[in-house]
Amino acid sequence: MKKLCAVTIGVLVVISLISIYSWHKAEEELKILRTIREDRGSMAYMIVAQDIFELSYMGDAFEKLLERNASEDTLLEYAGRYYVRARHVRRIFLFLSYEYPEGYSKYDKLWEAFYHIEGFFVGGLSRADVDRTETIRENLGTLKEISRMVRELGEYSDPKDIPEDLADELLNATRSLKPVYK
Repeated sequence: MKKLCAVTIGVLVVISLISIYSWHKAEEELKILRTIREDRGSMAYMIVAQDIFELSYMGDAFEKLLERNASEDTLLEYAGRYYVRARHVRRIFLFLSYEYPEGYSKYDKLWEAFYHIEGFFVGGLSRADVDRTETIRENLGTLKEISRMVRELGEYSDPKDIPEDLADELLNATRSLKPVYK
């Protein structure tokens, strides 16, 4: 009977050790997966760092183009470049809004803000009945303000650190972009 009890206790100790080891191993793997998930958002955001940088100077670029009396074709060429950059940034914020529900509201606002920028450049400036030069001239102040906010956005290396207020400001500013018709 003593042998049976000793064997049973030995088996229980071995099973306990295996369980503790498995639990510890699973905890380590979960920790690694959480780290990868958290870093994925930052890595996705860093993909568009160059786009954010370029968009942060669009107001200045258009101001210089207007000072030099650039043709509508040149303005349209720049608008096309900014459209593509805004589209990239918009898609990353859409990804972040789905990936991180805790920041959904902020990322959704930023997604919408870049949607407005994208729409302004592709829809507002590509139409034949729009006066491109006058549209840029009328929206220059807003474009410079948006550029300032995008520059501030670019200072954050982790999208989780972006303040909600900045998302609100950027969204409100982009809503006021309007084409001027001939």
